[in-house]
Amino acid sequence: MKRPYQKGTGTLISVLIIFTMGLLLLTALQRELEGAFNISGQERFYLKAYNQAASSLSWGVSKQWPLRSLSQRTSRRHQGWYCQTEQINQLKSCIKPMLEIGIFLIKGESILGNRSEKIILYQSAQTNEMPNTTEQKLVPVTGGWLDFCPVKNEKFCLD
Repeated sequence: MKRPYQKGTGTLISVLIIFTMGLLLLTALQRELEGAFNISGQERFYLKAYNQAASSLSWGVSKQWPLRSLSQRTSRRHQGWYCQTEQINQLKSCIKPMLEIGIFLIKGESILGNRSEKIILYQSAQTNEMPNTTEQKLVPVTGGWLDFCPVKNEKFCLD
């Protein structure tokens, strides 16, 4: 009896198919990981900008503002923002009197990454007379923190 000789073509094709499938799976996994890495990088930029805006807002609430001169401006409805910056930590906070007397709107802002997009947070605050002085201090209104303009007229919050 003669034995048939195997040439190994079927085995070689099976191994090549398994290698090809493994390579395709690894390529798909690499693309998935690159996408997740890009998303996490964008999220990191956003969180950094958000925290910068929150720091600017907190700094603005604790800042001494010229409240009397801001309150005494004649045209409160068309008054612009009065802004101050702190260069070391790159904080920018602005204040504007609202239509109600003694109520101010403070905004903290930051720039999102290398773009020109801004993240702006708002806080309503009211004046509080300091005892034994003529100074006024801002006290945040409870529940007055927002990430959108709290005034119905959107033009009020624009720069």
